[in-house]
Amino acid sequence: MSDWQTQVDKLLEDYEGITHERYAVGLASFRAWYLQSYSDEPDATLLTDDEVRDYRVYLTGVKGNKAATINAYLVPIRAIVRAQGRTLKVKDVKQVQAPVERLSHTFGDTTPCRCSDVRQTLSPPRCLGSKIWQPFSASPALAARIGTEKTSDSKPKANTLARQR
Repeated sequence: MSDWQTQVDKLLEDYEGITHERYAVGLASFRAWYLQSYSDEPDATLLTDDEVRDYRVYLTGVKGNKAATINAYLVPIRAIVRAQGRTLKVKDVKQVQAPVERLSHTFGDTTPCRCSDVRQTLSPPRCLGSKIWQPFSASPALAARIGTEKTSDSKPKANTLARQR
């Protein structure tokens, strides 16, 4: 049994369940890459930051893994090096969060519209002093976007798309 396998077995004694499985898979993957890259068994007492960075580049560029997966593969390598009384100065891959969507809508004419505008437009007619407010009279583009259309006699009519909702 090689020094690497002895080091791995000793490390995995401390873990069980899913952690044991993921560490075993991660260390086996690293060993396979190391053998292919350096034609030699890895040794946790001799691993360098540059070797682990090269592995991180391999996971990113060649394998195409995402940040969370790459970081999960780096954890057992850090653990086995730490078990030898050393530390690695290799940073995790930064996880990029998807941008948060704005809480406004853009309608056909690309004019931003607040949700309250849509609610007001959909509310029944109400008296505003001497004038009667009529829905959609101010914004035909908004009316078309939210699923209603005017008939020839100027009464709002729900189209089939609005009925399906």
